[in-house]
Amino acid sequence: MSRRLGLGCAAMLAAALGLAGVTAPAAQADPAITSQWYTGPAGIDELRAQGLDGSGVTIAVIDARANPDAPELRGIDYTVKDFCDEPQDADDETHANNVIAILANQHYGWAPKAKIVNYVSPTKPEAKINKQCRQSRAHRLSFLVHKAIDDGADIITIQQGGETGIAYATARASQHGIPVVASAGNTGLERNSTSSHNGIVSVGANDQQGKRAAFSSWSAGLTIMAPGTGIKVRTHQGSIDEEHGTSYSTPMVSGALALAKQRWPKATGNQLIESLIRTAQGTGRWEQQTGWGSLDAKALVAADPAGYPDKNPLESKNPGVFPTAKEIQDYHDGLLEFSAVGDDPEYVYRGKDQIMCDSRPERCELGTSPRFRSPSPTPATSPSPAASASASPAPADGSASPVLMVVGVIVVLLAAAAAWILARRRGATPAR
Repeated sequence: MSRRLGLGCAAMLAAALGLAGVTAPAAQADPAITSQWYTGPAGIDELRAQGLDGSGVTIAVIDARANPDAPELRGIDYTVKDFCDEPQDADDETHANNVIAILANQHYGWAPKAKIVNYVSPTKPEAKINKQCRQSRAHRLSFLVHKAIDDGADIITIQQGGETGIAYATARASQHGIPVVASAGNTGLERNSTSSHNGIVSVGANDQQGKRAAFSSWSAGLTIMAPGTGIKVRTHQGSIDEEHGTSYSTPMVSGALALAKQRWPKATGNQLIESLIRTAQGTGRWEQQTGWGSLDAKALVAADPAGYPDKNPLESKNPGVFPTAKEIQDYHDGLLEFSAVGDDPEYVYRGKDQIMCDSRPERCELGTSPRFRSPSPTPATSPSPAASASASPAPADGSASPVLMVVGVIVVLLAAAAAWILARRRGATPAR
């Protein structure tokens, strides 16, 4: 008898007992999950033996609200931040529980000593979310990413999609050296999702043989693969089942990055992303359906990322997706309008538009963008340092440049010396 059919028969029996005036005994939840197939192959057991457990690392989990009393979450360092307080379905809660368990379960989690901060993302359509939440924009992924940055997260992991406005929030995370990791999706097709945006580590799913799972979505933004099938999960009824999805692959990568951050605490998130790509098990080049290859956590943790540049290597990974690499650079250089950056609480406009500065004078430094050659707030009225260095204009009074005068004196002295030497040679030549 299948599990689904068995549950159906149990429900019918309970209904019959109720009609007969007899109360059915409450169903007992299965014992806590204490093992997963991937801990050995993925290297978790070996890394745990090295003392790597995520200590000192804060992971921001953007998902539904988890239940810290779930058996698999007991003992973790868990904080919830819910800015909307919206009701949610039982399935949403169990999804968040299972994601966080992969990160921090005391038996099979990647980083059981990490601090987990759950930023609650409402799962309802925007039109059904309460007015106060919509007005504060607290239901948006970009808002939650900015909150996680403000709170000092070391890694941000997202198992939801569907928002384009997250892109500049991710650019801000790069400025702060915080990796943003997100799931690629489960359509099995080419699709652009939240994780497709430039700057984001997009995670696809492998099966238990280390091959791409058929359901794993892909796009030009796909970065890396990680285990995503045969994952033991607790359902909202309390029973244990197996599920699959890139939502479960994503915390695998986030957890591995947490161990690398613990091992190399001075490394920035941008350097860790570079190391993640370079240590992936693949062909050595990017592939459309598998990105740079499969996660190699042991190699990632072993590699010192100090020699890599502090620049997100994924900011131009997907040329066809907004924002482009140029638009992200415009953000870093302070040349975007305030309306474009949305919820960013610290963006400063540094362009030349006086009207833009008049609208937000407290967040404007007119003309100071590093894109301009002059650091002057009024670059149009003064020459750039580059222009000054490449030319030697004559003084305003018409006199010769001091440099040219010195050169002229040297030329005259050299000519006189040459003439004197030539004259002496002629005088010393014997007459014929």
